[in-house]
Amino acid sequence: MDPTNSSYTSEGPRTEPWGTPTSNSTMDNKTEACYNPEENPVFRAGVIILYCVIFLASIIGNALIIITVRRNPHMHSAVNLFIANMAASDILQAIFGVPRVITEVLCGRESWLIGGKVGIFTCKLAYFVQDTSLSVSVISLIVITVERFYAVIFPLQVSLLRKNSKIIIPVIWILGASLHAVYFHIFTLRDGNAPYPLCYQKWSSPKVAMVYYTVIFAGLYCLALLSILIMYTLIIARIQHKKSTSAQESKLRKSRDAQERKIFSVAVAITVVFFACFCPQTVLVIVAPLNAIPFCHIEVLRFVTKVMEQTYSAVNPILCIIFSLNYREGFISILSRVAGRSNTINKSKRVRLPREMKIRGNDVQSASNSKLKETTPKILKTSDLET
Repeated sequence: MDPTNSSYTSEGPRTEPWGTPTSNSTMDNKTEACYNPEENPVFRAGVIILYCVIFLASIIGNALIIITVRRNPHMHSAVNLFIANMAASDILQAIFGVPRVITEVLCGRESWLIGGKVGIFTCKLAYFVQDTSLSVSVISLIVITVERFYAVIFPLQVSLLRKNSKIIIPVIWILGASLHAVYFHIFTLRDGNAPYPLCYQKWSSPKVAMVYYTVIFAGLYCLALLSILIMYTLIIARIQHKKSTSAQESKLRKSRDAQERKIFSVAVAITVVFFACFCPQTVLVIVAPLNAIPFCHIEVLRFVTKVMEQTYSAVNPILCIIFSLNYREGFISILSRVAGRSNTINKSKRVRLPREMKIRGNDVQSASNSKLKETTPKILKTSDLET
Protein backbone atom coordinates (compact mmCIF):
# COMPACT_ATOMS: atom_id res chain seq x y z
CA MET A 1 0.00 0.00 0.00
CA ASP A 2 1.34 3.41 -0.95
CA PRO A 3 1.83 5.48 2.23
CA THR A 4 1.06 8.67 0.30
CA ASN A 5 -2.60 7.73 0.31
CA SER A 6 -2.78 5.50 3.35
CA SER A 7 -4.91 6.20 6.34
CA TYR A 8 -1.81 5.57 8.37
CA THR A 9 -0.20 8.74 7.12
CA SER A 10 -1.88 10.87 9.73
CA GLU A 11 0.58 13.67 9.05
CA GLY A 12 -0.23 13.78 5.35
CA PRO A 13 -0.99 17.21 3.93
CA ARG A 14 -4.58 16.48 2.93
CA THR A 15 -5.80 13.64 5.16
CA GLU A 16 -5.98 13.03 8.86
CA PRO A 17 -5.91 9.48 10.30
CA TRP A 18 -8.17 7.01 8.49
CA GLY A 19 -8.89 9.31 5.56
CA THR A 20 -10.72 12.23 7.21
CA PRO A 21 -10.19 15.29 4.98
CA THR A 22 -8.48 18.34 6.44
CA SER A 23 -8.60 21.98 5.50
CA ASN A 24 -6.04 23.67 3.30
CA SER A 25 -4.90 25.85 6.22
CA THR A 26 -3.93 22.75 8.17
CA MET A 27 -2.00 21.50 5.20
CA ASP A 28 -0.12 24.79 4.88
CA ASN A 29 0.74 24.90 8.60
CA LYS A 30 2.20 21.40 8.44
CA THR A 31 4.24 21.85 5.28
CA GLU A 32 5.44 25.44 5.53
CA ALA A 33 8.34 24.49 7.85
CA CYS A 34 9.55 21.72 5.51
CA TYR A 35 11.37 22.00 2.23
CA ASN A 36 9.54 19.99 -0.38
CA PRO A 37 11.86 19.20 -3.32
CA GLU A 38 8.85 18.37 -5.49
CA GLU A 39 8.03 22.10 -5.54
CA ASN A 40 11.23 22.72 -7.51
CA PRO A 41 10.36 22.70 -11.26
CA VAL A 42 13.72 21.20 -12.26
CA PHE A 43 13.46 18.47 -9.65
CA ARG A 44 9.86 17.82 -10.65
CA ALA A 45 10.83 17.47 -14.31
CA GLY A 46 13.61 15.04 -13.36
CA VAL A 47 11.22 12.94 -11.28
CA ILE A 48 8.71 12.77 -14.12
CA ILE A 49 11.43 11.69 -16.56
CA LEU A 50 12.55 9.03 -14.06
CA TYR A 51 9.02 7.67 -13.73
CA CYS A 52 8.63 7.60 -17.52
CA VAL A 53 11.87 5.61 -17.88
CA ILE A 54 10.70 3.20 -15.16
CA PHE A 55 7.35 2.82 -16.93
CA LEU A 56 8.89 1.98 -20.32
CA ALA A 57 11.52 -0.33 -18.81
CA SER A 58 8.87 -2.19 -16.83
CA ILE A 59 6.49 -2.67 -19.75
CA ILE A 60 9.17 -3.72 -22.25
CA GLY A 61 11.29 -5.80 -19.86
CA ASN A 62 8.44 -7.75 -18.28
CA ALA A 63 6.81 -8.29 -21.66
CA LEU A 64 10.09 -9.84 -22.83
CA ILE A 65 10.02 -12.19 -19.83
CA ILE A 66 6.49 -13.36 -20.64
CA ILE A 67 7.21 -13.81 -24.37
CA THR A 68 10.48 -15.65 -23.67
CA VAL A 69 8.83 -18.14 -21.33
CA ARG A 70 5.88 -18.60 -23.69
CA ARG A 71 7.97 -19.23 -26.82
CA ASN A 72 10.45 -21.67 -25.27
CA PRO A 73 8.91 -24.99 -24.17
CA HIS A 74 12.07 -25.95 -22.26
CA MET A 75 11.44 -22.94 -19.99
CA HIS A 76 7.96 -24.06 -18.95
CA SER A 77 9.19 -25.03 -15.51
CA ALA A 78 7.34 -24.05 -12.34
CA VAL A 79 9.85 -21.34 -11.38
CA ASN A 80 9.80 -19.71 -14.81
CA LEU A 81 6.00 -19.76 -14.93
CA PHE A 82 5.83 -18.05 -11.54
CA ILE A 83 8.45 -15.52 -12.65
CA ALA A 84 6.31 -14.80 -15.72
CA ASN A 85 3.35 -14.43 -13.37
CA MET A 86 5.29 -11.84 -11.37
CA ALA A 87 6.17 -10.10 -14.65
CA ALA A 88 2.46 -9.79 -15.45
CA SER A 89 1.79 -8.30 -12.01
CA ASP A 90 4.69 -5.87 -12.47
CA ILE A 91 3.20 -4.68 -15.77
CA LEU A 92 -0.10 -3.96 -14.00
CA GLN A 93 1.83 -2.27 -11.20
CA ALA A 94 3.44 0.07 -13.74
CA ILE A 95 0.24 0.74 -15.70
CA PHE A 96 -1.84 1.68 -12.66
CA GLY A 97 0.91 3.04 -10.41
CA VAL A 98 3.23 5.22 -12.48
CA PRO A 99 0.54 7.47 -14.04
CA ARG A 100 -0.92 8.02 -10.57
CA VAL A 101 2.37 9.15 -9.03
CA ILE A 102 3.09 11.39 -12.03
CA THR A 103 -0.34 12.97 -11.51
CA GLU A 104 0.51 13.59 -7.86
CA VAL A 105 3.82 15.21 -8.81
CA LEU A 106 2.07 17.56 -11.25
CA CYS A 107 -1.22 18.25 -9.44
CA GLY A 108 -0.63 17.48 -5.76
CA ARG A 109 -1.07 14.66 -3.30
CA GLU A 110 -4.10 12.39 -3.83
CA SER A 111 -5.21 14.43 -6.86
CA TRP A 112 -7.44 12.65 -9.34
CA LEU A 113 -7.99 13.99 -12.84
CA ILE A 114 -11.35 12.29 -13.42
CA GLY A 115 -14.52 13.25 -11.58
CA GLY A 116 -18.01 11.85 -11.26
CA LYS A 117 -18.92 8.19 -11.18
CA VAL A 118 -16.17 7.29 -13.60
CA GLY A 119 -13.66 9.01 -11.35
CA ILE A 120 -14.90 7.14 -8.27
CA PHE A 121 -14.65 3.80 -10.08
CA THR A 122 -11.16 4.48 -11.45
CA CYS A 123 -10.01 5.70 -8.02
CA LYS A 124 -11.07 2.41 -6.45
CA LEU A 125 -9.81 0.31 -9.36
CA ALA A 126 -6.34 1.86 -9.59
CA TYR A 127 -5.44 1.23 -5.96
CA PHE A 128 -7.09 -2.19 -6.00
CA VAL A 129 -5.16 -3.43 -9.05
CA GLN A 130 -1.88 -1.90 -7.85
CA ASP A 131 -1.96 -3.49 -4.40
CA THR A 132 -3.38 -6.76 -5.74
CA SER A 133 -0.36 -6.97 -8.05
CA LEU A 134 1.89 -6.38 -5.06
CA SER A 135 0.25 -9.20 -3.08
CA VAL A 136 0.48 -11.48 -6.12
CA SER A 137 4.23 -10.85 -6.23
CA VAL A 138 4.58 -11.70 -2.52
CA ILE A 139 2.58 -14.91 -2.82
CA SER A 140 4.49 -15.87 -5.99
CA LEU A 141 7.77 -15.43 -4.12
CA ILE A 142 6.52 -17.75 -1.38
CA VAL A 143 5.45 -20.35 -3.95
CA ILE A 144 8.79 -20.12 -5.78
CA THR A 145 10.65 -20.62 -2.50
CA VAL A 146 8.54 -23.65 -1.59
CA GLU A 147 9.12 -25.16 -5.03
CA ARG A 148 12.89 -24.63 -4.75
CA PHE A 149 12.82 -26.10 -1.26
CA TYR A 150 11.26 -29.33 -2.49
CA ALA A 151 13.51 -29.46 -5.55
CA VAL A 152 16.68 -29.21 -3.47
CA ILE A 153 15.74 -30.96 -0.22
CA PHE A 154 13.63 -33.70 -1.83
CA PRO A 155 15.03 -34.02 -5.38
CA LEU A 156 13.47 -37.42 -6.03
CA GLN A 157 9.95 -36.25 -5.22
CA VAL A 158 7.86 -34.28 -7.68
CA SER A 159 6.13 -31.49 -5.80
CA LEU A 160 2.49 -30.64 -6.33
CA LEU A 161 3.53 -27.09 -7.24
CA ARG A 162 5.52 -28.33 -10.21
CA LYS A 163 2.66 -30.47 -11.52
CA ASN A 164 -0.12 -27.96 -10.90
CA SER A 165 1.64 -24.64 -11.53
CA LYS A 166 -0.89 -23.57 -14.20
CA ILE A 167 -3.71 -24.10 -11.71
CA ILE A 168 -1.91 -22.39 -8.83
CA ILE A 169 -1.37 -19.14 -10.77
CA PRO A 170 -5.11 -18.26 -11.00
CA VAL A 171 -5.46 -19.20 -7.31
CA ILE A 172 -2.70 -16.71 -6.48
CA TRP A 173 -4.55 -13.91 -8.28
CA ILE A 174 -7.85 -14.78 -6.58
CA LEU A 175 -6.17 -14.77 -3.17
CA GLY A 176 -4.40 -11.46 -3.89
CA ALA A 177 -7.63 -9.84 -5.08
CA SER A 178 -9.56 -11.05 -2.04
CA LEU A 179 -7.05 -9.38 0.29
CA HIS A 180 -7.78 -5.97 -1.25
CA ALA A 181 -11.47 -6.27 -2.19
CA VAL A 182 -12.21 -3.87 0.66
CA TYR A 183 -10.72 -1.06 -1.46
CA PHE A 184 -13.97 -0.85 -3.43
CA HIS A 185 -15.63 0.19 -0.18
CA ILE A 186 -13.09 2.43 1.56
CA PHE A 187 -11.75 4.46 -1.38
CA THR A 188 -13.82 7.41 -2.45
CA LEU A 189 -13.60 10.71 -4.32
CA ARG A 190 -14.08 14.12 -2.74
CA ASP A 191 -14.43 17.49 -4.44
CA GLY A 192 -12.66 19.94 -2.12
CA ASN A 193 -11.18 23.39 -2.53
CA ALA A 194 -8.35 21.92 -4.62
CA PRO A 195 -8.54 22.29 -8.42
CA TYR A 196 -8.86 18.50 -8.75
CA PRO A 197 -10.90 15.89 -6.85
CA LEU A 198 -9.10 13.92 -4.13
CA CYS A 199 -8.92 10.11 -4.12
CA TYR A 200 -8.48 8.97 -0.52
CA GLN A 201 -9.46 6.30 2.03
CA LYS A 202 -12.34 6.69 4.44
CA TRP A 203 -12.55 4.06 7.16
CA SER A 204 -15.52 3.59 9.48
CA SER A 205 -13.23 3.57 12.53
CA PRO A 206 -9.50 3.62 13.31
CA LYS A 207 -9.68 0.18 14.91
CA VAL A 208 -10.93 -1.43 11.71
CA ALA A 209 -8.14 0.14 9.71
CA MET A 210 -5.55 -0.87 12.32
CA VAL A 211 -6.65 -4.50 12.20
CA TYR A 212 -6.65 -4.56 8.40
CA TYR A 213 -3.19 -3.08 7.97
CA THR A 214 -1.77 -5.20 10.77
CA VAL A 215 -2.95 -8.33 9.00
CA ILE A 216 -1.74 -7.18 5.56
CA PHE A 217 1.65 -5.74 6.45
CA ALA A 218 2.67 -7.60 9.60
CA GLY A 219 0.91 -10.82 8.62
CA LEU A 220 1.48 -11.21 4.89
CA TYR A 221 4.84 -9.50 4.45
CA CYS A 222 6.54 -10.33 7.75
CA LEU A 223 5.45 -13.97 7.76
CA ALA A 224 6.39 -14.26 4.10
CA LEU A 225 9.85 -12.85 4.76
CA LEU A 226 10.38 -15.10 7.78
CA SER A 227 9.29 -18.28 6.00
CA ILE A 228 11.37 -17.44 2.93
CA LEU A 229 14.47 -16.82 5.06
CA ILE A 230 14.05 -20.15 6.86
CA MET A 231 13.59 -22.14 3.66
CA TYR A 232 16.49 -20.43 1.86
CA THR A 233 18.75 -21.11 4.86
CA LEU A 234 17.94 -24.81 4.63
CA ILE A 235 18.43 -24.76 0.85
CA ILE A 236 21.87 -23.11 1.16
CA ALA A 237 22.91 -25.66 3.78
CA ARG A 238 21.81 -28.49 1.48
CA ILE A 239 23.69 -27.04 -1.49
CA GLN A 240 26.87 -26.69 0.58
CA HIS A 241 26.54 -30.32 1.63
CA LYS A 242 26.19 -31.36 -2.00
CA LYS A 243 29.37 -29.49 -2.91
CA SER A 244 31.35 -31.48 -0.35
CA THR A 245 30.20 -34.77 -1.89
CA SER A 246 30.28 -33.65 -5.52
CA ALA A 247 33.49 -35.57 -6.27
CA GLN A 248 31.60 -38.85 -5.96
CA GLU A 249 28.72 -37.82 -8.17
CA SER A 250 28.30 -38.41 -11.89
CA LYS A 251 28.64 -35.71 -14.52
CA LEU A 252 24.89 -35.76 -15.18
CA ARG A 253 24.15 -35.15 -11.51
CA LYS A 254 26.73 -32.36 -11.40
CA SER A 255 25.18 -30.58 -14.39
CA ARG A 256 21.73 -30.93 -12.84
CA ASP A 257 22.96 -29.46 -9.56
CA ALA A 258 24.63 -26.60 -11.42
CA GLN A 259 21.34 -25.83 -13.17
CA GLU A 260 19.52 -25.94 -9.83
CA ARG A 261 22.00 -23.44 -8.40
CA LYS A 262 21.42 -21.06 -11.31
CA ILE A 263 17.65 -21.17 -10.81
CA PHE A 264 18.22 -20.72 -7.10
CA SER A 265 20.35 -17.62 -7.76
CA VAL A 266 17.59 -16.01 -9.83
CA ALA A 267 14.98 -16.74 -7.17
CA VAL A 268 17.16 -15.38 -4.35
CA ALA A 269 18.04 -12.22 -6.28
CA ILE A 270 14.37 -11.46 -7.04
CA THR A 271 13.39 -12.09 -3.42
CA VAL A 272 16.14 -9.92 -1.94
CA VAL A 273 15.41 -6.99 -4.27
CA PHE A 274 11.67 -7.24 -3.65
CA PHE A 275 11.92 -7.00 0.13
CA ALA A 276 14.65 -4.35 -0.13
CA CYS A 277 12.30 -2.17 -2.19
CA PHE A 278 9.12 -2.69 -0.16
CA CYS A 279 10.25 -3.17 3.45
CA PRO A 280 11.05 0.56 3.92
CA GLN A 281 7.57 1.43 2.68
CA THR A 282 5.98 -1.09 5.03
CA VAL A 283 7.91 0.29 7.99
CA LEU A 284 6.95 3.84 7.04
CA VAL A 285 3.24 3.04 6.85
CA ILE A 286 3.36 1.42 10.31
CA VAL A 287 5.59 4.04 11.98
CA ALA A 288 4.04 7.20 10.49
CA PRO A 289 0.93 7.38 12.72
CA LEU A 290 3.02 6.95 15.87
CA ASN A 291 4.59 10.40 15.34
CA ALA A 292 7.96 8.88 16.19
CA ILE A 293 9.58 10.56 13.16
CA PRO A 294 9.37 14.31 12.44
CA PHE A 295 6.98 15.24 9.67
CA CYS A 296 9.71 16.70 7.44
CA HIS A 297 11.63 13.41 7.60
CA ILE A 298 8.42 11.50 6.87
CA GLU A 299 7.99 13.53 3.69
CA VAL A 300 11.51 12.66 2.52
CA LEU A 301 11.04 8.98 3.33
CA ARG A 302 7.67 9.04 1.61
CA PHE A 303 9.27 10.22 -1.63
CA VAL A 304 12.13 7.70 -1.43
CA THR A 305 9.86 4.74 -0.72
CA LYS A 306 7.52 5.75 -3.53
CA VAL A 307 10.40 5.77 -6.03
CA MET A 308 11.67 2.41 -4.71
CA GLU A 309 8.20 0.91 -5.06
CA GLN A 310 7.86 1.96 -8.69
CA THR A 311 11.45 1.02 -9.52
CA TYR A 312 10.96 -2.60 -8.50
CA SER A 313 8.61 -3.27 -11.41
CA ALA A 314 11.52 -2.64 -13.80
CA VAL A 315 14.17 -4.57 -11.85
CA ASN A 316 13.09 -8.18 -12.44
CA PRO A 317 14.02 -8.23 -16.17
CA ILE A 318 17.49 -6.91 -15.28
CA LEU A 319 17.96 -9.65 -12.69
CA CYS A 320 16.89 -12.29 -15.21
CA ILE A 321 19.41 -10.97 -17.72
CA ILE A 322 22.22 -11.00 -15.13
CA PHE A 323 21.62 -14.44 -13.62
CA SER A 324 20.01 -16.50 -16.41
CA LEU A 325 21.52 -17.41 -19.77
CA ASN A 326 18.15 -18.64 -21.06
CA TYR A 327 16.55 -15.27 -20.49
CA ARG A 328 19.50 -13.44 -22.06
CA GLU A 329 19.30 -15.58 -25.18
CA GLY A 330 15.51 -15.23 -25.28
CA PHE A 331 15.65 -11.44 -25.01
CA ILE A 332 18.31 -11.23 -27.72
CA SER A 333 16.30 -13.50 -30.01
CA ILE A 334 13.11 -11.46 -29.62
CA LEU A 335 14.86 -8.11 -30.07
CA SER A 336 16.79 -9.36 -33.11
CA ARG A 337 13.55 -10.52 -34.71
CA VAL A 338 11.95 -7.15 -34.09
CA ALA A 339 15.01 -5.37 -35.50
CA GLY A 340 15.05 -7.71 -38.52
CA ARG A 341 11.41 -7.03 -39.28
CA SER A 342 11.91 -3.29 -39.04
CA ASN A 343 14.89 -3.49 -41.41
CA THR A 344 12.83 -5.55 -43.86
CA ILE A 345 10.02 -3.01 -43.75
CA ASN A 346 12.46 -0.15 -44.33
CA LYS A 347 14.05 -1.96 -47.28
CA SER A 348 10.64 -2.65 -48.83
CA LYS A 349 9.74 1.02 -48.45
CA ARG A 350 12.94 2.04 -50.18
CA VAL A 351 12.34 -0.32 -53.11
CA ARG A 352 8.76 0.82 -53.67
CA LEU A 353 8.43 3.52 -56.34
CA PRO A 354 5.72 6.15 -56.70
CA ARG A 355 2.86 5.37 -59.05
CA GLU A 356 3.88 7.94 -61.64
CA MET A 357 7.39 6.54 -61.82
CA LYS A 358 5.95 3.06 -62.21
CA ILE A 359 3.83 4.24 -65.15
CA ARG A 360 6.77 6.03 -66.70
CA GLY A 361 8.91 3.00 -66.11
CA ASN A 362 6.37 0.80 -67.85
CA ASP A 363 6.24 3.23 -70.78
CA VAL A 364 10.01 3.22 -71.06
CA GLN A 365 10.07 -0.56 -70.83
CA SER A 366 7.40 -0.90 -73.52
CA ALA A 367 9.24 1.58 -75.74
CA SER A 368 12.48 -0.30 -75.36
CA ASN A 369 10.72 -3.57 -76.17
CA SER A 370 9.27 -2.07 -79.36
CA LYS A 371 12.67 -0.82 -80.42
CA LEU A 372 14.12 -4.24 -79.73
CA LYS A 373 11.47 -5.79 -81.94
CA GLU A 374 12.34 -3.36 -84.73
CA THR A 375 16.06 -4.04 -84.52
CA THR A 376 15.80 -7.78 -84.09
CA PRO A 377 14.67 -8.49 -87.68
CA LYS A 378 17.49 -6.32 -89.00
CA ILE A 379 19.99 -8.31 -87.03
CA LEU A 380 18.53 -11.51 -88.30
CA LYS A 381 18.63 -10.27 -91.88
CA THR A 382 22.23 -9.24 -91.53
CA SER A 383 23.11 -12.60 -90.08
CA ASP A 384 21.30 -14.29 -92.94
CA LEU A 385 23.25 -12.29 -95.47
CA GLU A 386 26.51 -13.18 -93.83
CA THR A 387 25.71 -16.86 -94.04
